[in-house]
Amino acid sequence: MAEIRCLLLEPTDQVARWLRRYTAGGRCQVTPLGYHDAMVRIEDGPVTLDGARPWLVRSQPAHDYDGDPRWPASCPCGRRFDPPDAAQVFCSRIYRDAVSARAWPLRAAPVGAIWEAPWYGCAGPDGRCWVVRTPGGDWVIDGTASGGGRWTRTGTPPRLTVSPSILVRGYHGWLRDGLLVDA
Repeated sequence: MAEIRCLLLEPTDQVARWLRRYTAGGRCQVTPLGYHDAMVRIEDGPVTLDGARPWLVRSQPAHDYDGDPRWPASCPCGRRFDPPDAAQVFCSRIYRDAVSARAWPLRAAPVGAIWEAPWYGCAGPDGRCWVVRTPGGDWVIDGTASGGGRWTRTGTPPRLTVSPSILVRGYHGWLRDGLLVDA
């Protein structure tokens, strides 16, 4: 039975940026979502947040990087991007472990990471919405369970205990006193 110690992530005032090209046209057998998509991480910088939604990271316009040679030229499957294909400056807020201060863009946080996620619009008894990264993907602890109802959450992050068990895209387990435990 595997156990993974959870860690509490806190948002920083930094954001990671990527240059992204993608197109919904055609089917890609390589990328996870099935469409042509490629990103190149270019820089970290100060985060700019939306005033009305303080958790929403504002991006830069793609034209700010016109002519930049770092734009992806092709999808990992080999399909080349053409001028009409979408170009985006993709941003991901950087979060840090509250104990070790190690930091990651949220999308690259490790299994066991726990963070507050007000953008989901749900809340537990303390008025906050928490998410944990499981081996099967992100699980919104305070969201609605797939079978209806909600989980019961006790403790203080990262030492949360939740019941009943977790079932997320190929992972079944428990969150007990800050440990993810396989079922």
